[in-house]
Amino acid sequence: MIKDNLETPVEWGETRTGFFKKGKIKIVIHYEDGSYLEYWRKNKEDYTISINKRKYLLLAVAIEQGTNPSIHYYFNNPAPIIFKYQSSKISAINMYEKDDIQTMSKGLKHSLATTFLDSSTLHSALTSNLLTKMFSNQGLTLKGWLILMGGTLIIILVVLQLTGVVDVIGMISGGGAT
Repeated sequence: MIKDNLETPVEWGETRTGFFKKGKIKIVIHYEDGSYLEYWRKNKEDYTISINKRKYLLLAVAIEQGTNPSIHYYFNNPAPIIFKYQSSKISAINMYEKDDIQTMSKGLKHSLATTFLDSSTLHSALTSNLLTKMFSNQGLTLKGWLILMGGTLIIILVVLQLTGVVDVIGMISGGGAT
């Protein structure tokens, strides 16, 4: 059961969205198909809000305080959705393949298992994994060779054009001497 202070009416701060929404709360109704609708209502009753002839409970713990105070419901469910902060349970060892984990030392496995990821650590882990995988192959791939050869060809043609040995621009445009 959701415990809330029912001794005092629910209040929220002023909204900053505009003149017509002043003193109103944003109500978001989520439907089964993943869609949602937003409504704006003034608090006429103490603990309920009426939307399309349906009553929904108004609990202070469920109101999201911010620029626009809002509360979320599932369609035809009078209890509000309460969003609680949850810290991440994903550890750094989850970023490695099983084969890589088996080759690690016990100390490294332990330190990776006890390091929990937040958003900045996850960003660092993804970019470092990307860089190590990019350069993990010994030698160049076919794509690398093609890029290298294409770049070299362009540099040679630019040098030949600048020195006047070959008229590359005339050859491409068809205006060169025959």
